[in-house]
Amino acid sequence: MLKALGYSFPAVMLKVSVKAAMRLRALGLRKITFRKYPSFVTTEYNRTYPKGYKMEQLGPANLVNKL
Repeated sequence: MLKALGYSFPAVMLKVSVKAAMRLRALGLRKITFRKYPSFVTTEYNRTYPKGYKMEQLGPANLVNKL
């Protein structure tokens, strides 16, 4: 891909150091917990329609008014 786009190949030390940095970052992120408990879709409320909705109300306004 680099050759096709006309870029020069990176130095070997750069490739090795970037790969090591990414692995170190992954290890760190694996150890950090952002949430105490897992988040499930069923436990979250619907932020788009906080008061709920009816199927007849969904859709573009010009088509909903024709119903």
